[in-house]
Amino acid sequence: MTVRKWVFLFWTTLLIGGVAALVTGFVQEFISGVNYGEDWGTELIFSVFGKLWAGAMFSVVAQLGFFAFVVLNYLLLSTFRHSLLYQGVLWVLLVFVFADMVYLRYAFFAQEGDTVLTFMWFPLFILAVSALVAWWKSRETNFKAFASTIFFMFVFTVIELIPALRENNVNSLWFMVIPLLVCNTWQIMQLHRLLPKKQK
Repeated sequence: MTVRKWVFLFWTTLLIGGVAALVTGFVQEFISGVNYGEDWGTELIFSVFGKLWAGAMFSVVAQLGFFAFVVLNYLLLSTFRHSLLYQGVLWVLLVFVFADMVYLRYAFFAQEGDTVLTFMWFPLFILAVSALVAWWKSRETNFKAFASTIFFMFVFTVIELIPALRENNVNSLWFMVIPLLVCNTWQIMQLHRLLPKKQK
């Protein structure tokens, strides 16, 4: 991985994060029927820049998570040299994070009449997207990449999403998770294209 390739990945991820947040934000405003008022031009400009800035920040968080994943992945591969053992560890960690996400949100935010199932739809959505990206990645590389990709897409997206998870605000969750998923998908799908063939 050269500096030039890292720079390319940084700026493209930054751009993608900004665009994803912009689109997500305006879709949310359209659904909720936001009215900018009489001075709509100025408000619209501020809204666009605000969403782009938020998306850029999300992309930076995603890139930090991606760097952490690359380091962790290297350490795990060095520790668990057997492929099945390595993949087993990833699956155990993924299940642990999924269960924690559901249980902790239920413990902190459950209201009267809520069940654990109420808090499963959001992590299931992230898991479904992660599985789709992992299938795509394994198609372009090899089947062994499935476990590490779904682990990265789910576990690291959840970690990066912690600020929004603490608020338990549906709009905040969607506004942050969509750019994060898009940025993480872009990064993991670019990795094998940017690495030399002997390192893939």
